[in-house]
Amino acid sequence: AQFHYLIPDSAGYLSWGRSLLWDGDVDFTNEYRAFGMIEAGAGIRFGSETPTGAPGNPFGMGTALMWMPFLMLSLCVSHVFLWFGQNVGTDGFTTGTLFAAHLGSWTCVLIGVVLVDAAVRAWRPRGTNNRLAVATACLAMPLPYYVWQLPSYSHAASMCTVAAVVFLTMQNRENATVRIAAWLGIAVGFAGLVRMQNLAFAWFPLCVLFGEYRRQRRLVAALSAFSLSCLLVFLPQLVAWRALYGAWLQVPQGSDFLSFTWSSAAQVLGSTRHGLVPTAPVVLVAAWLVLRRVTPQSGRVAGAIAGCFLLKWLANAVPVDWWAGWSFGARRFCNLVPLLALTLAVWEGRWARIGLVSLLALNVVQWLRVATGNLSGEGDPGWNGLWGSEFLAFLPKLPEAIFDLLQTPWGRLSVIAQPGTAPQIRPDPLALLLLLFVLWVVVLLGLAHVGSRLLAAGSARTGNSRG
Repeated sequence: AQFHYLIPDSAGYLSWGRSLLWDGDVDFTNEYRAFGMIEAGAGIRFGSETPTGAPGNPFGMGTALMWMPFLMLSLCVSHVFLWFGQNVGTDGFTTGTLFAAHLGSWTCVLIGVVLVDAAVRAWRPRGTNNRLAVATACLAMPLPYYVWQLPSYSHAASMCTVAAVVFLTMQNRENATVRIAAWLGIAVGFAGLVRMQNLAFAWFPLCVLFGEYRRQRRLVAALSAFSLSCLLVFLPQLVAWRALYGAWLQVPQGSDFLSFTWSSAAQVLGSTRHGLVPTAPVVLVAAWLVLRRVTPQSGRVAGAIAGCFLLKWLANAVPVDWWAGWSFGARRFCNLVPLLALTLAVWEGRWARIGLVSLLALNVVQWLRVATGNLSGEGDPGWNGLWGSEFLAFLPKLPEAIFDLLQTPWGRLSVIAQPGTAPQIRPDPLALLLLLFVLWVVVLLGLAHVGSRLLAAGSARTGNSRG
């Protein structure tokens, strides 16, 4: 993993965490000055002044909330180093703060993978390709770049929160209660805090689970619990918008950011400029599986997956920058990973294993191309640049590309920004970053141990109740 930092997105997400933890407010004036936020670009209002006189923030607060324990850890470690006479900053404008955000994203993606794996096992308890389906879903989409190269984005946290929605739905699809509906509302609400478009994934439990509430009174109670808990969790974002923009509901990127003509719908799917299908051909296999492997038992799940994909497609077709700016692939579809894993898990047999590994490998090669500069994250490479002669010419260079990545100093801050927007992030000693990493590994191993015991206990109780 490397210290990549892309303006304005990285600055927007970091500003939420730094302002809430250090200043206790949502005034991002000092954060934007230090983090290099631009005021506008690609027709999008980023840090421009709002009607209330405060600088706006078009990015959701949920990612920063998920980073918050690691930001607090970084602050504590910085004070310890300062106490021992080291020259470190404690104001939050340091590489230690950025690295804490990276640790948060890595934790999110690890938890997300565990939840996706558990959801797939609940869906296909005797599936022979479950783990391979999970690996393919994670690596055959653009997610790897936003884990190892740009973890200061929201895509790891987004995948994690959507995975929680999918897991809770699949784990309880035969045990639907009002309490489960409330927990699902909490999960959907928090997913919306991370990326507002994640609210579309409310369709998944509504389609899969709510048909299990046989009596009308229970259905009304479940829907009420789901809606109320979702609203309560999403309420902090509404309050923040009210403080920033003077309105509860807002398009924070500006009124011209969305175009509901959906004229870009075909390009979002088929363009070689970050279109979904050309950059992640695994979705074609998933579509074939949804259409060909639907049974009466799986019809509701297939309908939920298809509905969520349709909603995501429409949501990603309305922004003026449908290509998502500087990007590796169709990054706004990264939160489809849990549903993609459910779909790919039904593909079994020898040819399925070969196909899944091949799809996984193709996207890893493209990730390496972007990571080493062979393929630009901006502009349209065309079919030749994406999968033609330039792709084939890169294959013999794979060992060299991997070696170059491993040789890159992991403590170096690599900034991707417009001219004049360089951030003023103070470099912390590598010893501080290393200590943060060691503490993270220790905590993670502890959580893994406790989690495995809880899962084992839960499986035993489930087995006894069924017996």
